[in-house]
Amino acid sequence: MVNRLSPKRSEVLILVYYVGLSLQETASLLNIRLGTCKSRLHAALEQLRNDDAESYQLTSIKEGLK
Repeated sequence: MVNRLSPKRSEVLILVYYVGLSLQETASLLNIRLGTCKSRLHAALEQLRNDDAESYQLTSIKEGLK
């Protein structure tokens, strides 16, 4: 599901959650403002939540049709 994110969103998500950098470190590394880093992370997490909910709903519908 991370592959569905835009490159800007996925790089922040990966650096924070997989590499373990702080938001400040991530912002510095990417040469972006801290607020921009936070908003990209928030948008990425929101997209992942929505994609997961949509996937769950489709799976439930398919199971109900069997």
